[in-house]
Amino acid sequence: MEIDQRIGDSSASDSPAHPEQRRTGDGTSSQQGNATGINADKRRKRKAKKKQRPAIGLRRSDLTYKPAPWLLQYDLTAADLRLGELGVAINDEACGTSPVTVVLHVDRVGAGFYAHGDVTASLPLVCDCCLAPFACPVEASFQVWLNANPEECRSELVEDPNIVPFPAHVHEADLTGVVTDAICVALPSVSLCAGPDCMAGARSGVGLSGADAGWSTDSGWSTDSGIPAGGGAAMEGGELARMGQPARKPSGSLQFAALRQLRGRLPSAIAN
Repeated sequence: MEIDQRIGDSSASDSPAHPEQRRTGDGTSSQQGNATGINADKRRKRKAKKKQRPAIGLRRSDLTYKPAPWLLQYDLTAADLRLGELGVAINDEACGTSPVTVVLHVDRVGAGFYAHGDVTASLPLVCDCCLAPFACPVEASFQVWLNANPEECRSELVEDPNIVPFPAHVHEADLTGVVTDAICVALPSVSLCAGPDCMAGARSGVGLSGADAGWSTDSGWSTDSGIPAGGGAAMEGGELARMGQPARKPSGSLQFAALRQLRGRLPSAIAN
């Protein structure tokens, strides 16, 4: 009986007080391993936050190394702006090699900042007709007000999207949305490559002059507006000449003719 009691006491003393504090193969307890894993997860999250910086961010530290105004330049690619997520028909394979340059001028205005910039890019768009990729040069400009008062930002952000909140406790302002909006506005509504195999581009003459596209021009037509040099009266005279009727002289502008007709109808309307 005494031997059995000793064996039981020794087995009880060897067992850990808490089942979670069991030794692992490397000599550390399970609680220490869990703490190490939690710290590793925290470090990974911190690194992920650092990597998830905005593509075009204005850091407050960049505005303190010298007096205003400041000149900043961002050399990016089309992949950094993620224009494909905004509905732009863009060639994703060539986005990584398409340069985008943003030149930003920043000046201090009161407690906030005023910034205006220029964007120069060559975007790999996709033709809407033949679906062929082509490089489209884009030039755009934008301006943004970095407001330091959060209360004013809440009331003005709804009306003006070019106002970005930048209070004193914020270390970096994200200007990526302002730049992408300026690029989307500068893009053509219809993307045509004007290549030799694209029928829509050859017919529309995109990127070609009138002689290269095979158009015949007449000296009587205005090349800027597509209206005859003599206005609406010249157009009417040309149509009558084609129909075999003599062209009549213009009787003034269209507005004057309409006013004269209205003046002739007034007495009959008053009599009725």
